Amino acid sequence: MNAAPEEKAHPFADRVAAVRASLAGLDPMALNRDWAESRDTVTLVVLAILVGVLCGFASIAFTWLIGVILTVAFPFTWLNGFPPVARDLVIVLAPTVGGVIVGLLITRFASEAKGHGVPAVMRALVERGGIIHPKVALVKTFASAITLGSGGSAGREGPIVQIGAALGSTVGQLFRVRQAHLRTLVICGAAGGIAAIFNAPFAGVFYGTEVLLEEFEARSISVIVLSAVTASVVIRALRGNNPAFAVPFYTLVSPLELGPYVVLGVLAGLVSVIFILSLYGAEDVFHALTVPDWLKPGVGGLLTGLLGLAYPLTLLPYPPIFGATYVPIGAAVAGEIGLGLLIALLVGKLIGTAFTLGSGGSGGVFGPSLFLGSMLGGAFGIVVHALLPGITAPSGAYALVGMAAVLGAAGHAPITGIMLAFEMVDNYQMVLPLMVATVVAFLITRLLARESIDTLALARLGITYHFREPERPAPGLLQTTRVSQVMTREVVTVPPALSLDDLARRFNETGHHGFPVVDGLDRLLGIVTLSDLEHAILERSAMAEPGTDGKVSDAPRRVSDIMSTDLAIAYPNETLEEALRTMAVRNVGRLPVVDPSNSERLLGLLRRGDVVTAFRERAPDARSAVAALDIGAWGGTRFIEIALAKDAPAANAAIREIARLLPPETLVVAVRRARSGVVTLPRGDTVVYPGDVVVVLTRPRHDAETRQVFESAR
Repeated sequence: MNAAPEEKAHPFADRVAAVRASLAGLDPMALNRDWAESRDTVTLVVLAILVGVLCGFASIAFTWLIGVILTVAFPFTWLNGFPPVARDLVIVLAPTVGGVIVGLLITRFASEAKGHGVPAVMRALVERGGIIHPKVALVKTFASAITLGSGGSAGREGPIVQIGAALGSTVGQLFRVRQAHLRTLVICGAAGGIAAIFNAPFAGVFYGTEVLLEEFEARSISVIVLSAVTASVVIRALRGNNPAFAVPFYTLVSPLELGPYVVLGVLAGLVSVIFILSLYGAEDVFHALTVPDWLKPGVGGLLTGLLGLAYPLTLLPYPPIFGATYVPIGAAVAGEIGLGLLIALLVGKLIGTAFTLGSGGSGGVFGPSLFLGSMLGGAFGIVVHALLPGITAPSGAYALVGMAAVLGAAGHAPITGIMLAFEMVDNYQMVLPLMVATVVAFLITRLLARESIDTLALARLGITYHFREPERPAPGLLQTTRVSQVMTREVVTVPPALSLDDLARRFNETGHHGFPVVDGLDRLLGIVTLSDLEHAILERSAMAEPGTDGKVSDAPRRVSDIMSTDLAIAYPNETLEEALRTMAVRNVGRLPVVDPSNSERLLGLLRRGDVVTAFRERAPDARSAVAALDIGAWGGTRFIEIALAKDAPAANAAIREIARLLPPETLVVAVRRARSGVVTLPRGDTVVYPGDVVVVLTRPRHDAETRQVFESAR
């Protein structure tokens, strides 16, 4: 009797069984969370690279524009046959006229474009979560190009930082990233701008992390690196691998030479302090000047032009303290400028920059810091080399080190100064002098001026550069509260066949802004929101207009036509922190809560209002509840405070009634009573009165509509 043949398993069946076995032990909540975080990271990486590309092209366009304006402002090639007075007239008038044009641009279109740029970026990070209006990039580009091209004494690095930051913010806003990522993209833009303008990716990375990034975090630093490298790649592809200026090969002649470099560091620290004080002192003087704001940059330009008459046109076809050129810096680093001219350029640049930026012109302080440091170092190098020729390098080496020292000290960014100079020299022999002098200069400046040249602008406005998430007075609520504890279990659902007219009535009757869509077998099919209905109504209206052949029948008619089937979901055992992260990643205001073993079985609905209710019940007091709501986790939302006007629609109304007037995904989360000053968390029957201050959670695009409910109707 023949034995039965051995049954062979099909290879595909083995693979399926293996996959099932591996999936059996996986936590669906963890899978959902990990997938959301992975997609979040990939999105951030792609956007950072895009920002780097934009920064590279913006740098090229900005530099080209400055060159064009320089050619127009100083046409000395065809003025050669004219008397010298004609040349002098151009030197005075060019920065004056340029200043007036810049003043009109800034006062008319974007006040943020005034000054040296970086403080405006910092303020946007602190006060607006990284939101910068796209027009700032455009106005800053033209205002700074006109300032520098017409002879204003400033740098082009601060403007490109602000331009890059505005580009990063614009990209983040277009793709609706959450607030923490928007800030990161702003810093990516700033780093990409520095990397592009100097063709120095390391300097860009360290500038972004040391000056703007408040807390070192691996993912943030990684994407900043990608943005800076991408910007440099664009520059090198279009312009070649050329540094901002050529640096001869220098070395540390003797260990004893570190002594003179320490002295140079002390001098650089003192010059940095003088630079900071002169800049803000001039700003105060111009602020007190009784002339229109748009005219003040013209006055600064006139003073800068008169100062320029004192300088010979040897290094450049215009005064060497004008503009943002690196030619004088390169000459100092090469040891080609004498002691007298070095000191004169140091003093002139210091005064000229104060005139230009203090009056409200548009430029940066990064370039002037390099200029001042190179002139200081070159002058010191000539003296010390004459006194100690056997143990000291030529003056150019000291100009290089002085450049890094003043930059690192004035900006309180010593690593940025060291890395920028190191990238330019590409010579390990100069690392020790760079480190010693820059750190000493930084310590001296920090001792005498607690704020950097950038953060002092914020400090004078009473703003501290600090944007970490605040300490939560009610710690652990987000992490310990489960979705099942706060979700709405009695969920109002709608069938897919419901007409849009009936859907509109449901919205009006319930005051809800979204419904899960469930079929006759209680299977979750999708979700439909008030925004979906509004879009459908607009589409139907457009089809009914003359010239559309009356194809109204093609317009959406039922819930199934407009509902979203690409659902973001939550599981009952997830924490609120995990659920809010999903809301942020998917940019939604509600999550269907489903059975982990059957994603079509609806268990409840988690809304923003449910989370607010949870904090009302669990937080020790009202202030703790409001502070504990992590704004960064709410996906593009923010808190706004509004004083209730006596003739506002919401005056003397209950929260339940007010909710019907508010735009989608907008919540009143707290009320500060006018008489007592007590902060309360309102319920549906809570009445608000004129003078009360309401704290509202909403999206920036709903600000105006929300304020109309609480502010005066006039």
